[in-house]
Amino acid sequence: MKIDNIHIDGFGIWSDKTWESLAPGLNVFHGPNETGKSTLMAFIRSMFFGFEKRGSARRYEPAKGGVHGGWLDLVVGDTRLRVERKLGRHVRGEVTVYAGDAKSDETALDRLLGGTTRTLYHNVFAFGLEELEQFHTLQENEIAVHISGAGLGIGASRWAAVQRDLEGRQSALFLPRGQNSTINVAFKELEAVRDDLDRTEHQPEDYLAAHEARARLSVELSGLEEAVAEVSRRIEHYARRLKARPQLERRSKIEAKLRELPPVDQFPEGGVERLNLLLNQRRALVDERNRNQAETEKRHSRRLQLHLGPDECSKRAQILESLRTLAPRVDAARRIYSAGCERRDAVAQEGRTLGAALAGIVPPSWPAFLVFISLLWFGAVGLAFARYKFLGALLGMVSIVVIFWHRSRLAQAARIEHQITECSARLNACESELRKIENEAREIESEIRKLTGRSEVTQADIDERASELDRLSKINDEIRSLDEASARGEADLERILGQIADTEKNVAALLTEGSATSEEEFLERVEVFKQRRLLRQELEKIPVEPPEPGMLFDMRADEEAAFEIAQHELADLEQRLLQARHETGRVEERITMMEKSEERSRALSRQETILARIDEAAEHWAILTLCRAMLDETRKIYETERQPEVLRQASAFFSVMTEGRYIRVIAPLDGSEIQVERADTVRLSPQVLSRGTAEQLYLSMRLALVREYANHVDPLPVVFDDIFVNFDPERSRTSFKAIRDLCSTHQVLLFTCHPHLIGQVEEIVPDAKLFAIY
Repeated sequence: MKIDNIHIDGFGIWSDKTWESLAPGLNVFHGPNETGKSTLMAFIRSMFFGFEKRGSARRYEPAKGGVHGGWLDLVVGDTRLRVERKLGRHVRGEVTVYAGDAKSDETALDRLLGGTTRTLYHNVFAFGLEELEQFHTLQENEIAVHISGAGLGIGASRWAAVQRDLEGRQSALFLPRGQNSTINVAFKELEAVRDDLDRTEHQPEDYLAAHEARARLSVELSGLEEAVAEVSRRIEHYARRLKARPQLERRSKIEAKLRELPPVDQFPEGGVERLNLLLNQRRALVDERNRNQAETEKRHSRRLQLHLGPDECSKRAQILESLRTLAPRVDAARRIYSAGCERRDAVAQEGRTLGAALAGIVPPSWPAFLVFISLLWFGAVGLAFARYKFLGALLGMVSIVVIFWHRSRLAQAARIEHQITECSARLNACESELRKIENEAREIESEIRKLTGRSEVTQADIDERASELDRLSKINDEIRSLDEASARGEADLERILGQIADTEKNVAALLTEGSATSEEEFLERVEVFKQRRLLRQELEKIPVEPPEPGMLFDMRADEEAAFEIAQHELADLEQRLLQARHETGRVEERITMMEKSEERSRALSRQETILARIDEAAEHWAILTLCRAMLDETRKIYETERQPEVLRQASAFFSVMTEGRYIRVIAPLDGSEIQVERADTVRLSPQVLSRGTAEQLYLSMRLALVREYANHVDPLPVVFDDIFVNFDPERSRTSFKAIRDLCSTHQVLLFTCHPHLIGQVEEIVPDAKLFAIY
């Protein structure tokens, strides 16, 4: 597929623009920045795959008029087609494919593109510097399929799964620092069995000594247990006596204090809270009453300060409205009068000018003119008789000229006299109009004098009266607001006084309920009630036990010392008893282990079983390790000798661009990122390459994808937008050599703003066609 012509009706900054007769190979569109090169690439994308969504900057709505869209003339084999896209119901626009007189819809365009998707075309066939710098755009699923191809056999994902399976099975058998693997667990069990074997290696005399120690410890334990029981009984007797005395003393003190307090056994529930609530409510109402009275007094004082008649505002408003009507009339009359005076002066000046002109052209009187003509004619006749005919004829001609001159002067004088008559009529009209304006001005002045007492009024006077009227209006509004607020204040005061009376009644009822005559007595009684209730609660907590005779008040100092001595003696006996029991347990355990003589044989048998299991697992682990080594070696051979066609094409392009410094592009079967191999067989990831080299790698991958895709679909046009920005002159030169190779199968459109690239194009690809964009 080749693009023959491009026409844009309206797209971004382009409007009604056409580029014709594109070359089948390389086409270079060059021009400064901001001239629409990227817009042209976006237009080609949109013609094939539709406009972007509405509101997106990449939709490129027409900025200079025209219908959004355009068309491309294509050559597919021997067939010429036109793909036209315009605005339509769908956000992508409506596309029409013309083949001669036949028309088709978007289905024909999809067949023409061979199933190529928008993502694939934007990232592989038509891309700019932004897409070139982002390698992850080549890792989209539909693009990665073309990179891997069908030459991977079991596939990269299956190969990685086999590797993970082998690693998992190895880890399940053994890990150098593992805990739960089969061999690791067996080693732990073997270590425990060998510890058991070490413990069972004892001499016979140890057995007899252990029996003697057990008998001795048994007698000692019996004596210690009896001594502990006796001392415990003594301590319990002393503790009961010490515990009973303070409780009885505390009970007696509480009962005495209850007898001292006044008998307040009942009190209103929540009395203090209710009293505080009522007092707070009364206090708030009194504060509100005081504020209301202060505000009422303030409003009354302010009302007395404001003095304004009821009709004062309306009268002043009428005067102000009249003045506002008369002021423009005064100004208009003045302007008309000034204009009339100027017109009158102009007409008078015109009359004077015409009079001066008439005085300058008045011809001689008729008698003088006839005498002069007669003299001329007599002279001519005399000269003719004196045989001076030529002079006589000349004098006769002069007389004729004088006659014509006299007639002309008479006509001019008549015309100027007519103009002077008209000028006098206009002057009279101006005088009449001025007198009329003066009369009207006197009437307006009279009306103003009636309203203001002055003959003139200015805009400043009107503004001052308007300000005064606004001030009086505000005073009137304030008076009305004060009257309304006073009415509301009186109503609020009546409500507050009623609420205060209700609150006083509730306080009196609460004091009566609490058997108090004042608020202070009420609070005192509530404190007494609380103290009596706390004392009774504490009294209820003291247990009532029958006293033991001779134990309540006969405690002596020596008995308290005996109680402390008994406690120390019990702690010492319990410590000795605990040590004896531990020693007895150790002796019993040693005797039991020595009596189980067959345990050693069982431990030896278990040791052999564990060793056999370790041997079996180790053999399996060795087989898996060998499989991994063989798999890694096979992978290395495969990555070197059986790479997919896309990667072979990419390697060829990349080698041309780097002049042989890098010879191969590799996609490892373990699913890791693409690598490149230098001429010295060292492999590198794209992250360690320079920016220019990395972009050459990404360009090589895209050129290879374009070449490989042409094996399944008719070759599509390729568009590059300023992708050589980060290339030095030598890199761009070698990259043009790779593009020249691609031009043998594909049409290429290159957009650039760098003039030095044009010279390289003309040198390396002389058949390229250049289009200047300004």
